Amino acid sequence: MGRTRGIVIGEEVENSSKLKSQNAKVVEKKEKKEKEPKAELHVEPVLDDQSDTVLERDTLKESVESPADEKPLEKKVVKRVTHNSKKKRSHSSHYMSARNVIDANKKYSVSDALELLKKTSYTKFDGTVEIHVRTIAKKGQDPLRGLVSLPSGAPKQKKIVVADDALIETIKSGKINFDILLAMPAMMPKLALVAKILGPKGLMPSPKSGTVVDDPKTALQELSSGKVEYKTDSLGNIHLGIGKVSWDSAQLIANVDVFLKVIPVNRIGSIALCSTMGPSIKIK
Repeated sequence: MGRTRGIVIGEEVENSSKLKSQNAKVVEKKEKKEKEPKAELHVEPVLDDQSDTVLERDTLKESVESPADEKPLEKKVVKRVTHNSKKKRSHSSHYMSARNVIDANKKYSVSDALELLKKTSYTKFDGTVEIHVRTIAKKGQDPLRGLVSLPSGAPKQKKIVVADDALIETIKSGKINFDILLAMPAMMPKLALVAKILGPKGLMPSPKSGTVVDDPKTALQELSSGKVEYKTDSLGNIHLGIGKVSWDSAQLIANVDVFLKVIPVNRIGSIALCSTMGPSIKIK
């Protein structure tokens, strides 16, 4: 005989009420979802690092509608807007007025260049007259470096000191109040203790710069009377102050002539004179 299953009337009523409760919750959840507002997707402008341009994208809208009323999504429109992030560097009106007086394609004599330099100098202070030499170096050639005594003196008076034990202790404390440091050969091992301080500042004594000497007193007199160091920079150029705008032209010409004699002719690419903040003037 087959098995028979007895059903209690109270149990059937309870199961029916549970089923109705679950169905009510599903309907309520569905109605709540349909009442939710339409979602919007907003894409902010994106910065393109490679080309420095801004990509402007239209806002995309996603509509939550029934399949019958569904509309196609709007197409993405990408607009590329370019702009210059770096502003061009401009000179002052005083500089431009001075430059218009100078023929950029002409090479002047030293005397004519200095006369023109004095006329075009527009600073309120007594500017420095500078000479700039672009050097030519073949492969394997050493950069140019040395000392030259300017007969009319240097445009700037520098503070020169001689190394001793007391000065080394002052340097260790971080106090440096000099422009040129002279040292005898016997002091170099002691100065090695502060080489990391002096080296980056270009103040470490060196035989090439003429600051390691046997007679500091004589060297001090020479440097004070117009002996200066010149050297090429990382681009192969030499920059040197040879006087002041207020100096007599004869004094400036004397300094220019002496300096150019120490530079090998076959290493000179071009020469120019200028005053502080002024335009350059090419010379022969």
